[in-house]
Amino acid sequence: MSIQQYTAGESLLMQAGALAELVTQKQYELQPDLLQRFGDNGKIKTKQDSIYSLNYLAESVIVNSPILFTQYVSWLKKLLEGLQMIIPLRLMWWLSQLPWLTMSIW
Repeated sequence: MSIQQYTAGESLLMQAGALAELVTQKQYELQPDLLQRFGDNGKIKTKQDSIYSLNYLAESVIVNSPILFTQYVSWLKKLLEGLQMIIPLRLMWWLSQLPWLTMSIW
């Protein structure tokens, strides 16, 4: 494991809460109907799920496992599509720029 991977993973772990809050806000801005579908409890669950996902992805970076990272992102994409959640194009672009990922998961 390189120090850069460890540092990137640790940084993501430390920022997971704040990032999850931003993800939740953006998701509910993009899809205001989510509040009607899932209520205030849905927002809480969205943030919790986002923290879990970010932590998992951070750990996969720390242990230098592209397979764990890409399989999780692929699974998450299918899950979100099944829940009729919009996956922002900016997020898809950013993920596609990571060295481990290929567009084949999209």
